[in-house]
Amino acid sequence: MNPGLTERILAAAERQREHMVSVRRQIHAHPELAYQEVQTARLLANEVEKLGLPARTGVAGTGIVALLAGSGAGKTVALRADIDALPLADLKKVPYASQNPGVGHLCGHDAHAAMALGAAAILQELHGEWPGHVKFLFEPAEEMANASGTSGARAMVEDGALVNPDVDAVLALHVFPEWPTGSVALRVGSIMAGHSKFRLAILGHEAHPTTPQLGVDAGLVAAEVLQALYTLAGRIVDPGDAFTLSVGLIKGGTAYNLVPARVEMVGSVRTGDEERRPRFREDVERVVRGICAAHGAEYELQYEPYTYPATCNDPALAQRFARAAGQLLGEDKVVWLDRPRLAGETFHEYLKRVPGVYAFLGTGNPAKGTTYSSHHSLFDIDEDALPVGAALLAAGAIDFLTTS
Repeated sequence: MNPGLTERILAAAERQREHMVSVRRQIHAHPELAYQEVQTARLLANEVEKLGLPARTGVAGTGIVALLAGSGAGKTVALRADIDALPLADLKKVPYASQNPGVGHLCGHDAHAAMALGAAAILQELHGEWPGHVKFLFEPAEEMANASGTSGARAMVEDGALVNPDVDAVLALHVFPEWPTGSVALRVGSIMAGHSKFRLAILGHEAHPTTPQLGVDAGLVAAEVLQALYTLAGRIVDPGDAFTLSVGLIKGGTAYNLVPARVEMVGSVRTGDEERRPRFREDVERVVRGICAAHGAEYELQYEPYTYPATCNDPALAQRFARAAGQLLGEDKVVWLDRPRLAGETFHEYLKRVPGVYAFLGTGNPAKGTTYSSHHSLFDIDEDALPVGAALLAAGAIDFLTTS
């Protein structure tokens, strides 16, 4: 892009600042969980209508697909914004704090939606500068799937979000409090790790605590298994790789005065190495089998190898997006990550079908208290990042549509 165009994009983004802040705060104050984003979808549909964009509502239940046409025929790029909140309490003391107890926008999806609207306004203002089409995907249920395990992204794809017209590439930003406002972070290949969930039950034999030798203590076995799994996690991968094994739920026993016969645990394995990930089941089961055999216990293991596949950026598109970001913000504001983050993302559902780029928008500002991590009860963003994010989305779309 030429310098004149980047300046116009930034100026247009700045004109959208106040409106993006307003929309973001409205969504933040009224958070809604997965597939329940009725009020959020209504607000976004009204905003899209104000921009004059043809849109399909009710996509995947509460999603929206809007379309903006450029100045001539060409490719189609999609800009994705997730819109659901988390089942977590928002404890911030701000005027726009959640009014829905136990539910909060503590991951920044409210900002993603506001920035997508801002990008739409920028692209509409610069209509004559680019050909083709831009689709806006307002995605429900990124944080949680429905009862059948279907995420919002998968449901959007199944409901035709990537066709009519067919999408050639997809872009998305996620707010990133670990990096300062005004920066963008990305990498080639895996940027969000794959996430495999497992459920393990240790099966012993009940006994009274006065005669423990007559039973098999599932609690003792589970404790040894847990320690061994955590030890294993540091010995089966390169220490420099992004990897973690965690157990987040443990329950068992029926009474304080009985040796437990069953202890259950649920955990996850997260890694950016998609080739290695399927073999982690063998590692987990080897440990469990050996310890159970030593104690005379049995086990049940359910391992979901692809709960969330890794989110992998297209190498060529990642380089192009980084170049456009450098022209827009300055080369020093573009950060290349040396390893993927270990969180999971539904964005991979789009990347199964079309190439794309997923990047992190810096929103950290210690002076404003916006450095709490995602899902923290005090999570917030520096709203100065909103025009930056909207400009990045618009610039990324224009760069893709105007470059062969």
